[in-house]
Amino acid sequence: MLNHILKNSIAGAASLVELEVQERTVSEEPHDLLDSALGELHSAISWCVSRQVMIDLSSGTYLTTHSPVGVTKFLTGLFSGTTSVDIKDSTQHVDIAFDEKLARLALENAKTNAKHHGDGNLLEVCAEFHEQGKMLHIQMLLRHRCLP
Repeated sequence: MLNHILKNSIAGAASLVELEVQERTVSEEPHDLLDSALGELHSAISWCVSRQVMIDLSSGTYLTTHSPVGVTKFLTGLFSGTTSVDIKDSTQHVDIAFDEKLARLALENAKTNAKHHGDGNLLEVCAEFHEQGKMLHIQMLLRHRCLP
Protein backbone atom coordinates (compact mmCIF):
# COMPACT_ATOMS: atom_id res chain seq x y z
CA MET A 1 0.00 0.00 0.00
CA LEU A 2 2.86 2.38 0.82
CA ASN A 3 4.39 1.72 -2.62
CA HIS A 4 1.07 2.61 -4.27
CA ILE A 5 0.76 5.84 -2.26
CA LEU A 6 4.33 6.86 -3.12
CA LYS A 7 3.85 6.10 -6.80
CA ASN A 8 0.65 8.16 -6.95
CA SER A 9 2.23 11.07 -5.06
CA ILE A 10 5.19 11.11 -7.42
CA ALA A 11 2.88 10.87 -10.43
CA GLY A 12 0.96 13.88 -9.10
CA ALA A 13 4.16 15.88 -8.76
CA ALA A 14 5.20 14.85 -12.29
CA SER A 15 1.85 16.06 -13.63
CA LEU A 16 2.31 19.44 -11.95
CA VAL A 17 5.78 19.83 -13.45
CA GLU A 18 4.43 18.84 -16.88
CA LEU A 19 1.71 21.50 -16.58
CA GLU A 20 4.29 24.13 -15.60
CA VAL A 21 6.46 23.25 -18.60
CA GLN A 22 3.46 23.40 -20.96
CA GLU A 23 2.31 26.80 -19.62
CA ARG A 24 5.67 28.53 -19.98
CA THR A 25 6.18 30.58 -23.09
CA VAL A 26 9.21 30.43 -25.33
CA SER A 27 10.44 33.80 -24.01
CA GLU A 28 10.61 32.54 -20.43
CA GLU A 29 13.60 30.80 -18.91
CA PRO A 30 14.64 27.42 -20.33
CA HIS A 31 12.96 24.31 -19.01
CA ASP A 32 16.19 22.39 -18.38
CA LEU A 33 15.73 22.13 -14.62
CA LEU A 34 12.04 21.29 -14.88
CA ASP A 35 12.75 18.74 -17.60
CA SER A 36 15.40 17.14 -15.40
CA ALA A 37 13.04 17.14 -12.41
CA LEU A 38 10.37 15.54 -14.56
CA GLY A 39 12.80 12.85 -15.69
CA GLU A 40 13.69 12.11 -12.06
CA LEU A 41 10.01 11.89 -11.09
CA HIS A 42 9.28 9.46 -13.93
CA SER A 43 12.31 7.42 -12.87
CA ALA A 44 10.99 7.31 -9.29
CA ILE A 45 7.61 6.07 -10.58
CA SER A 46 9.42 3.35 -12.50
CA TRP A 47 11.29 2.28 -9.35
CA CYS A 48 8.02 2.06 -7.41
CA VAL A 49 6.66 -0.24 -10.09
CA SER A 50 9.90 -2.27 -10.11
CA ARG A 51 9.82 -2.78 -6.35
CA GLN A 52 7.57 -5.82 -6.60
CA VAL A 53 9.82 -7.34 -9.25
CA MET A 54 12.77 -6.99 -6.86
CA ILE A 55 10.79 -8.57 -4.02
CA ASP A 56 9.80 -11.50 -6.25
CA LEU A 57 13.40 -11.92 -7.48
CA SER A 58 14.70 -11.95 -3.91
CA SER A 59 12.15 -14.50 -2.78
CA GLY A 60 12.69 -16.73 -5.83
CA THR A 61 9.08 -16.38 -6.98
CA TYR A 62 9.62 -14.19 -10.05
CA LEU A 63 8.27 -15.70 -13.25
CA THR A 64 9.99 -14.50 -16.42
CA THR A 65 7.63 -13.34 -19.15
CA HIS A 66 8.77 -12.69 -22.70
CA SER A 67 6.68 -10.43 -24.87
CA PRO A 68 7.39 -8.40 -28.01
CA VAL A 69 8.88 -5.02 -27.13
CA GLY A 70 9.60 -2.16 -29.54
CA VAL A 71 13.30 -1.47 -29.00
CA THR A 72 13.17 2.20 -30.03
CA LYS A 73 10.20 3.04 -27.82
CA PHE A 74 11.61 1.06 -24.88
CA LEU A 75 15.06 2.68 -24.91
CA THR A 76 13.98 6.24 -25.70
CA GLY A 77 11.36 6.02 -22.95
CA LEU A 78 13.86 4.68 -20.46
CA PHE A 79 16.57 7.23 -21.22
CA SER A 80 14.50 10.26 -22.27
CA GLY A 81 15.78 13.59 -21.05
CA THR A 82 18.94 12.20 -19.50
CA THR A 83 21.12 10.95 -22.29
CA SER A 84 21.61 10.55 -26.01
CA VAL A 85 20.26 7.35 -27.48
CA ASP A 86 21.66 6.11 -30.81
CA ILE A 87 19.53 3.35 -32.28
CA LYS A 88 21.11 1.90 -35.39
CA ASP A 89 19.03 1.75 -38.57
CA SER A 90 18.84 -2.04 -38.41
CA THR A 91 17.17 -1.72 -35.01
CA GLN A 92 14.79 1.22 -35.59
CA HIS A 93 11.62 -0.81 -36.21
CA VAL A 94 12.53 -4.07 -34.50
CA ASP A 95 10.31 -5.72 -31.91
CA ILE A 96 12.12 -8.28 -29.77
CA ALA A 97 10.59 -10.72 -27.28
CA PHE A 98 12.24 -10.30 -23.89
CA ASP A 99 11.33 -9.69 -20.26
CA GLU A 100 10.81 -5.93 -20.25
CA LYS A 101 10.61 -5.70 -16.45
CA LEU A 102 14.00 -7.37 -15.94
CA ALA A 103 15.61 -5.37 -18.75
CA ARG A 104 14.22 -2.12 -17.32
CA LEU A 105 15.47 -3.05 -13.85
CA ALA A 106 19.01 -3.77 -15.09
CA LEU A 107 19.22 -0.67 -17.30
CA GLU A 108 17.73 1.63 -14.63
CA ASN A 109 20.37 0.36 -12.22
CA ALA A 110 23.11 1.08 -14.76
CA LYS A 111 21.64 4.55 -15.39
CA THR A 112 21.51 5.48 -11.70
CA ASN A 113 25.08 4.21 -11.23
CA ALA A 114 26.16 6.39 -14.15
CA LYS A 115 24.55 9.43 -12.54
CA HIS A 116 26.23 8.68 -9.24
CA HIS A 117 29.73 7.81 -10.49
CA GLY A 118 29.97 10.05 -13.51
CA ASP A 119 28.11 12.80 -15.25
CA GLY A 120 24.66 11.52 -16.22
CA ASN A 121 24.59 14.13 -18.99
CA LEU A 122 27.60 12.44 -20.59
CA LEU A 123 25.92 9.04 -20.81
CA GLU A 124 25.50 7.69 -24.33
CA VAL A 125 23.44 4.62 -25.19
CA CYS A 126 23.83 2.72 -28.44
CA ALA A 127 21.57 -0.15 -29.48
CA GLU A 128 22.01 -2.53 -32.39
CA PHE A 129 20.16 -5.71 -33.30
CA HIS A 130 22.27 -8.54 -34.72
CA GLU A 131 19.99 -10.59 -36.95
CA GLN A 132 22.24 -13.62 -37.32
CA GLY A 133 22.62 -14.12 -33.57
CA LYS A 134 19.12 -12.84 -32.78
CA MET A 135 20.70 -10.60 -30.17
CA LEU A 136 20.18 -7.01 -29.10
CA HIS A 137 23.44 -5.33 -28.14
CA ILE A 138 23.04 -2.33 -25.82
CA GLN A 139 26.16 -0.36 -24.99
CA MET A 140 26.29 2.37 -22.38
CA LEU A 141 29.25 4.73 -22.54
CA LEU A 142 29.95 7.10 -19.68
CA ARG A 143 32.63 9.72 -19.49
CA HIS A 144 33.81 10.39 -15.95
CA ARG A 145 33.03 13.90 -14.70
CA CYS A 146 36.71 14.52 -13.84
CA LEU A 147 37.98 13.74 -17.33
CA PRO A 148 37.69 16.12 -20.28
